[in-house]
Amino acid sequence: MESEDPQKINDHALLRLERRRRLWYSIYVLDRLLALQLGRPPAIHDDDCHMSLPSRIDDAEFDWDTDVYPVAADGTASIGDYFLCVIEFSSIVGSVLRGLYGPKRDQRDELVSTRKLDKQLLDWKRRLPRALKFDIGHTFEKSILFKRQVIL
Repeated sequence: MESEDPQKINDHALLRLERRRRLWYSIYVLDRLLALQLGRPPAIHDDDCHMSLPSRIDDAEFDWDTDVYPVAADGTASIGDYFLCVIEFSSIVGSVLRGLYGPKRDQRDELVSTRKLDKQLLDWKRRLPRALKFDIGHTFEKSILFKRQVIL
């Protein structure tokens, strides 16, 4: 009887793990979005999350029906980068929601908390990959429709 290729078994395990990570973090982001829309604290607390982040490889690169794990692209921006940034932003949103809808604290604590959250948001924005920054000089500069609206 022929034994299976160890690389194929390893790729299969990596694919299963990656699928679980992506599913978990999709649920995590959805939890934050629903909490934000419903005005309620998130159901998932960050202290209860012990799952590693998914890879930055695009979903389109995965063929979930095979046992071949794709190779990560070079340092260029990817849709996977977008998902990782949304996960990080969702974590900050969760902190904001817990601060808003959690037990009330002293006003001085709220001020410190607000400064901390503001710093987290600014740091998150600063760390965004260039391709994901939504500044006028980058994202919309090629849009004819946007240029027309600026002129008007």
